[in-house]
Amino acid sequence: AQVLQAGAAAGVITSGTMAPYWKTADTCEGVELTDESGVRAVAMGLVDSRVGTGDAVDIDIRGKAVAAKVVQRNLNTGAGTYAIPLVYSD
Repeated sequence: AQVLQAGAAAGVITSGTMAPYWKTADTCEGVELTDESGVRAVAMGLVDSRVGTGDAVDIDIRGKAVAAKVVQRNLNTGAGTYAIPLVYSD
């Protein structure tokens, strides 16, 4: 799939999938897992050096532009025995 920024080609997706995750709740003592789960799209790609972390891009998926956000990483492994997903929203 092609990565577009402001309508111009800016890269290509090299791999992607739908990933399940457990929703978390912040507590005074840290982060705890809840009984709720969800799925989200995650992908990796090669992008132009002008595209930076936090930039909004579009992914051309079978002719349809799908909004996406460039992130530095998508998991926080400093959580101990399990990884906490970093779910980005606008």
